[in-house]
Amino acid sequence: MDQQWNATYQNNIIPALKRLRKVQGVILGFHSVIDGIKRVKSDEIETILNTNLDLKQSVQEKIYAMPTEIFSPADMMAGLLISIKSGKSYRMVIRDKVTFRWILETFGYDQLKLGGTSGCMANSLAPLDLQKILVYTNPLTQQLLELFGENDNLYIVSQVDGNIQLKHPHKAWQHKGIEAIHWGFEFTQGTKIQLNGITLMHPEQADSILAGTQLMKSSYYLHHLKKGFHILSTNSAILSFLDINFSRQIIQTVQPVLTTCCQHYHILTN
Repeated sequence: MDQQWNATYQNNIIPALKRLRKVQGVILGFHSVIDGIKRVKSDEIETILNTNLDLKQSVQEKIYAMPTEIFSPADMMAGLLISIKSGKSYRMVIRDKVTFRWILETFGYDQLKLGGTSGCMANSLAPLDLQKILVYTNPLTQQLLELFGENDNLYIVSQVDGNIQLKHPHKAWQHKGIEAIHWGFEFTQGTKIQLNGITLMHPEQADSILAGTQLMKSSYYLHHLKKGFHILSTNSAILSFLDINFSRQIIQTVQPVLTTCCQHYHILTN
């Protein structure tokens, strides 16, 4: 079996890698984001609730129906508790900037990593020695761009005063700060929350998610939508990236480019 596998590898993978190195350019879109992983614990959640009794009361009123979107800290906390109690993973959108800042300051994150379709493709393709990999990302913050690899074939595509600029991600950032983040709140089997006499406990039979070396039990995903980044509008990143003149400028800048990879985004509102 080992000999058969080695022969298959030599006859297929090695030639494919050689062909990849001949690709002169790849344009990747859309999108690149910060993924924030937060492993929450019972005492942490209870402390947040017990230090703000108004929030606690509002959360208790909301835990019987999953919010469709996040407009307030109470929406976020109720969704988190419902996810823990049901043992199911949920994906929700944060619509309010103040709430986004509250979550960031209250929970923070344990780990940041590069996410988004084009971001993940860029870091995956870079070690394969393609000659030039162009990736669209926004906003151009240090915290986001430093999550890209060190590979010198990576370039961020940006438009300044109508002109296309190509820079390595680590040299392309324009300001600091986390303006958007995709959270994954993870919790383990047996997580139990006390809420005004109500016990919310993660069920034993919940689906398991392998996260690193620890077996996690379900996750609660939150996306902060930043106008001009994720939401389709007259000044949005999607429209800019798909604008025909912008696309032509990119292609003329990196001629000849052989491949374009543009993945749809899964939360579009209009």
